[in-house]
Amino acid sequence: MGNVLLTPDVSGAGGAPTVGNGTVKAKLAMRLEGVWKTYPGAAQPAVQNLSLDLYDGEIVTLLGPSGCGKTTTLRIVAGLEVPDRGDIFFG
Repeated sequence: MGNVLLTPDVSGAGGAPTVGNGTVKAKLAMRLEGVWKTYPGAAQPAVQNLSLDLYDGEIVTLLGPSGCGKTTTLRIVAGLEVPDRGDIFFG
């Protein structure tokens, strides 16, 4: 299984996007905490311990090789799949 590279478009180093003086300019839109998903019969999880904060106005890409969990992550966020473990929060 490969790794998923998450590349958020943020102006600050980690955490919420910030303006020049360090003040937060966007509120949390979605949080994934410790999300796991293993499909029946699979040897390894499709998504393993994924935690991610996304803020209003961010543009985020999921990059990685085939089979690393990109589509599964999006399906979980959309409500088309149920994670085995972890939590998803909106707003």
